[in-house]
Amino acid sequence: MIDLISPDRLKLGKRVDTITKGEDNEKMVIKFCDGTSAEADGVIGCDGIKSRARQIVAGIDNPASYPRYAHESAYRCLVDMDKAFPVLGHLAKRQILFAGHGAHIMAYPVTDCKYLNVAAFVRDSGDWPHDQKHTVSANKDDIVDSFSRFGPYVRDLVKLLPDELNRWGMFDTLDHPLSSFTNGRITLAGDAAHGTTPHLGYGAGMGIEDATVLIAVLEQAAMVLKKGDRGISKEDALVHAFETYDSVHRERAQWLVRISRRQGELVKWEVPEIGGDWDGIYKDMDERIPPLLLFDWEGMIRQATDEFARRIRS
Repeated sequence: MIDLISPDRLKLGKRVDTITKGEDNEKMVIKFCDGTSAEADGVIGCDGIKSRARQIVAGIDNPASYPRYAHESAYRCLVDMDKAFPVLGHLAKRQILFAGHGAHIMAYPVTDCKYLNVAAFVRDSGDWPHDQKHTVSANKDDIVDSFSRFGPYVRDLVKLLPDELNRWGMFDTLDHPLSSFTNGRITLAGDAAHGTTPHLGYGAGMGIEDATVLIAVLEQAAMVLKKGDRGISKEDALVHAFETYDSVHRERAQWLVRISRRQGELVKWEVPEIGGDWDGIYKDMDERIPPLLLFDWEGMIRQATDEFARRIRS
């Protein structure tokens, strides 16, 4: 796909400062922290979980403008397969999840089975300092106690972890969801719109869904402007397109954030009525996973194009 993008269209290492209308209201002006600027008809903010574009869309004093710590951390590292296989046996060559009280481990082989990628998730009742990076250095001793009640597979696997680990704070947008992804000719997509915990492995997938809807409505907007038979301005066409995207897709995207947080609680046995009952865990998952993965994306596109047409007519 990178070959489809002209090099002069891609600028890396940029951080957004402000997004405002130009003096003639024709273009949106994006100013960056390095002093440079760019102009565009509309802006799709995809600047991640710490999104500045989200603050601009929702307002800097709005709690929804900021991600919140989900009170869990992932301790991540690679373990040599030569060391992991004697401990886990055939499980080392498969994706495996070990669940238990207040913690769980996800592991799977990478680099042609040369390494085992390990992510140990641990519940944390404390707060994450506002000015601290979301990834920090940590020590294996910080998590040994969290897995002390697990079985021998897990305890022996934890012993293999290096003394120095990367600790990834889990942040999402569940506590204060946005009331809209869109404000005028600015809209949000990806983690900027619906940052989520990783427990369903679908955060990037939802970003692709965002792009699918946006492509559909922007194509419709371009067709309306090309025909020019309704007297619709470029600004109005873009506003209708972005508002349609928000109307069609925001509810599903925010649903993902909720069910991903739920999944993290399930595999830490934190759901009171289920606990460590695997039949209950699987039943709960079966209610959520099929609607996530077996999704009618073509129907979503039809809904988006119909909704855009309705807005243009009204």
